[in-house]
Amino acid sequence: MAHNNARSASAKRIASAVDVQGKGAFATVNEKVSGAEAVRSLVKARAVTALEQGAVLVFPNLVFTLAEAEKSFLDARVSDGKAKNISLDHTTGKMQASSLTGDRAIALAAMMERFGSQATRLVHELLPYRNVERARTSFRPVQVKDRHYSKISDDRLLHIDAFPSRPMGGRRILRFFANVAPGSARRWHVGQPFEDFARAFEAFSNKRTPVFQGN
Repeated sequence: MAHNNARSASAKRIASAVDVQGKGAFATVNEKVSGAEAVRSLVKARAVTALEQGAVLVFPNLVFTLAEAEKSFLDARVSDGKAKNISLDHTTGKMQASSLTGDRAIALAAMMERFGSQATRLVHELLPYRNVERARTSFRPVQVKDRHYSKISDDRLLHIDAFPSRPMGGRRILRFFANVAPGSARRWHVGQPFEDFARAFEAFSNKRTPVFQGN
C-alpha cells in the first residue's frame, strides 16, 4: 500500500511537470521523461494536450551538448552570409549556406544530423503523432541582432511558419528548437492561435478564392 501511494504521488508530481498556462502560452516540462509506463503516459497526455491548445513546450532540463571541437561552430563566419540558416537535408546529406569545406563541413553536418535525429526520436517517444515527416535541420550561427533582412524575411516579426515554397497540403508544422549559445537566453514572442489571428484580418482580406491550375 505504501508502495502504491508513493507511485501515485510520483505520477502526480511528474504529470504536473507539464505546466499548461493557456492558449498561446508556454508549457514547461520540468522533469525528464522517465519512470514507469503509467507515469510516461501521463506526461505524454499532458504534452499533447498543451500542443493542441496552442501552447509551446519548454524543456529546461533537456540540453543538446556540443563536443569540444563543435564549439568552434558557434561563429557567424561558418555561414556563407547569404541565408539566415545553414540547412541539412537528412535524406541526401546535402548541407547548404555554409562557408565551410572539407572535414570541417563534414563535422558540422554530423552535428546537425545528430540534433535532427535526437529531436525526431524525442517527438516519437513523447507524442502520439504518426506519419511525422522529418524536414530539414537548420543551424543559425548568426545572432538576430546582427542580421539584416527584408520585412518578408525578418523572423523577429510575428509570422506564420508556412511558406509558398513548401505548401503543407493540410498538414501541420511542429518546430523543435534548442539554444546552444552559452550564456545567451532565447526570448520568444508567441502569438495567439491562428484562427484568432486570421479572424482579426478577415475584413481586410480579398474574399476571392485563388485558383491553381496545373497538370
